[in-house]
Amino acid sequence: MRSQRSVRLTLALGLLFAASPIAAQDYATTAWVNLRQRPSMSGAKLRTLAPDETLSKRTVAPRPGWVAVRTSDGLAGWVGETKVRDLHHAASASSTTVTPASGGIASQIDPSWEKPSIDTASMRVQGNTLSCGPFGDGKDDGTNYHKNRADLPLTSHAVTLEAVRALPDTALWRFTNRRNWTNSDSALVIPYEGIPVTVEGYFEIVKPQATTAPSGTKRVGESPNCHSWDEEDTDWHMALVADPTETEDRSVVVEPTPRTKRNNPGWTPQKVLPLAVRKTPKSPRREAEAARVRVTGFLMLDPVHPTHIRGRCTASCNTKTFYRATLWEIHPVTRIDVFQDGVWVDLNALP
Repeated sequence: MRSQRSVRLTLALGLLFAASPIAAQDYATTAWVNLRQRPSMSGAKLRTLAPDETLSKRTVAPRPGWVAVRTSDGLAGWVGETKVRDLHHAASASSTTVTPASGGIASQIDPSWEKPSIDTASMRVQGNTLSCGPFGDGKDDGTNYHKNRADLPLTSHAVTLEAVRALPDTALWRFTNRRNWTNSDSALVIPYEGIPVTVEGYFEIVKPQATTAPSGTKRVGESPNCHSWDEEDTDWHMALVADPTETEDRSVVVEPTPRTKRNNPGWTPQKVLPLAVRKTPKSPRREAEAARVRVTGFLMLDPVHPTHIRGRCTASCNTKTFYRATLWEIHPVTRIDVFQDGVWVDLNALP
């Protein structure tokens, strides 16, 4: 027969453990991945984790390319950085507050609107073999720094697509690198770059930038992502138009980056391509089937593409293809919503 002291101790321990909170879940796996005993591909395999398995963060000294985690049943180990997404990042993106102008959606962008400080982070790319920093590996550090920001806006301003198209950029068509800008050139950009905005429209086309791995000394990809090639390491180039009858040359380019894509498990090419007017450059137009979308992110000017603008063309323009209306972009994109059955639905929530 158990003593009263033993019973009291058992009850006390039971209450103690019942009151102990379950460790917060910080990450979710994005694929089948091995939990390893130490941060190395040669580390002993402790368990194979399934996709969408939630993990809590362990507070230990960081190791490049690896995340220290604990499983829901308490097993501690390491997983590759590219195989998990940050659940707090996704939650923050979904809570961005969109601020309409007093009369509704703003038709002009106010340079006095707040521009949040840029937060950056390195990421592992090319099969977790390379650390790609906020400046990438190109020569235009300023542009790459803006493209690779890792923060999320607490609020954004609802603006029309035409408001973005109307921002000044023609004086900058003469350069493809902001290192060549004069003070007058910078003065055209600084008042607007970094403002968080939300714009409604339609994807005229979506172009994932993933490609095959290069051979020999050949390079592929883009400098912000250290010339990487896998889907998880590359941007999407999405042409946003105000009306599904508009063509790509009237678009504002909006780009999810690896840093935002990795934390949004529902952002897949298979899900987003059918939303567009054209599924591929050679596909027939599907203006009636295109979905209305709402994109949130940061204003940024990309000086690399003046030859992609019809207004810049001076000869044989009818024989050329143009891909944008302005150098201004929404880049990076931090949230995508789709209008369905009379309500806006987060792209992550769509089947």
